Amino acid sequence: APEYVAPKAEYHAPEYKAPEYVAPKPEYHAPEYHAPAYVAPKVEYKAPEYHAPEYHAPAYVAPKAEYHAPAYVAPAYHAPVYQAPAYQAPAYAAPAYHAPTYAGYAAHY
Repeated sequence: APEYVAPKAEYHAPEYKAPEYVAPKPEYHAPEYHAPAYVAPKVEYKAPEYHAPEYHAPAYVAPKAEYHAPAYVAPAYHAPVYQAPAYQAPAYAAPAYHAPTYAGYAAHY
């Protein structure tokens, strides 16, 4: 008997299903945190009212000047001019002439 050859069945390859694409999960980087700048509350400043102290000028004290009396300058000495008394020659009184007596005259010779 001839060998049995089964009829060739048409081959249907199973449908290919590609696995579902799963994108790789990126590493999570949280955004850097920036705290908002600090804004101090606005406090209205009121300076205390200024009252200048009353001004009292110090009493005037005149500077003490040392007193220097001017140096004494004696007036220059002028000796009085010497005035010799006017010379008055004594009046010449000629001795009274007494002529020798004759007798006496003769006595000398």
